[in-house]
Amino acid sequence: MSNVLAIGNLFFHFMRFKIIFIISFFLIVSTINSNAQKEASWWYFGQKSGIHFSKDTIKADTNGQISTTYSCASISDKDGNLLFYTNGDQVWNKQHDSMKNGANISISNPWLTNKFSNVSIIIPHPGNKQQYYIFSINNIHGFSSTGSHIYYSIIDMSFENGIGKVISKNNLLLSDVCFKLTAIHHSNKKSVWLVTHTVNNNSFYSFLINKDGINLNPITSNVGSSHITTAPVKSYKYGNLKISPNGEKIVSLKSTPKTGIYAQTNFEVFDFNTANGKVSNPLSTIIQYPYYCEFSSNGQYLYLRIGGQLFQYDFSKIDSLSFFNSKRFCAYPSSAMQLQLGMDGRIYIGKFGIVSNPFYYLGVINEPNKEGISCNYIDSGLYLGGRKVEQGLPFFLQSYFFK
Repeated sequence: MSNVLAIGNLFFHFMRFKIIFIISFFLIVSTINSNAQKEASWWYFGQKSGIHFSKDTIKADTNGQISTTYSCASISDKDGNLLFYTNGDQVWNKQHDSMKNGANISISNPWLTNKFSNVSIIIPHPGNKQQYYIFSINNIHGFSSTGSHIYYSIIDMSFENGIGKVISKNNLLLSDVCFKLTAIHHSNKKSVWLVTHTVNNNSFYSFLINKDGINLNPITSNVGSSHITTAPVKSYKYGNLKISPNGEKIVSLKSTPKTGIYAQTNFEVFDFNTANGKVSNPLSTIIQYPYYCEFSSNGQYLYLRIGGQLFQYDFSKIDSLSFFNSKRFCAYPSSAMQLQLGMDGRIYIGKFGIVSNPFYYLGVINEPNKEGISCNYIDSGLYLGGRKVEQGLPFFLQSYFFK
């Protein structure tokens, strides 16, 4: 009888521990979800297009004033309230008016069709909750090997009764860069790494942004292929640079052909170290004109537009041969351009139309963490309320999307 009681007592304590564990697990998960970063809640892009992520919903917003083909960036506060947005040349506040001192924030070339910058990103100041940095790469001499530089501006939200003011602009950070910018949190979860690549060499530059501001002495990683930009007509400065949301991998693309005299290594994958900003361990191949890419929120899959098709690569394949051979077909998107992960874990895709055939929808990869066509791509996935989408979508600090 005593043995039966002992066994019963052990079973009782086991079930009690199991119940406590399950309850604790769900409390932790709910706490993480309730404290999720919401800085990427509002997007503005294209021709006065916008979308808003709120709880479990996403809808178009037609209040935006932005006009841009490529460059755009938006930022919200930690609770998801819009602060401001930019096309790299002008800044608009949360009331959709031009921010004070917010015109001509980077050096532009009026002779180019798109006079704005090619890439922009907004980074909160880790040491000042009122201040934000806008980093932009201009497109001066867009079709030459040099002349595109990174400029930064500083916005202070304590001015103008909380709607902000540009307190510093046209600050040169780095010269002669490709059209590449990406950012991830430091391993300390507070500081930020801003990463770019210069032209005609194999140099990655990682700028640390911490409580003291921007460290103007970057970490340099000389690894991978040189980004040669001397070929005529086509500028090979184009092509995404993206860090995975978990901070472990970084992908660099160059818009070059697969064959011919201008072919070069153009699809490269590296390890990224969030503790020291170093890029290492290259894997590389050559494909036809890679341009846009994005990671799934768990960091396992990379999505890449190649020609008129959308493909997926699997980062669980650890060596070069198996990774590049993991390529899976996903969809035939119409005129797919920039890919950007959203707050809901979906990947949104910009589209480039012409005057007679504009696009009013974003493409949507609904389940990016699933394999191949199971990712569930919808070509007309999100209607923009009659606003036109363009090639670019906002870039963000990639850490915002890690799940």
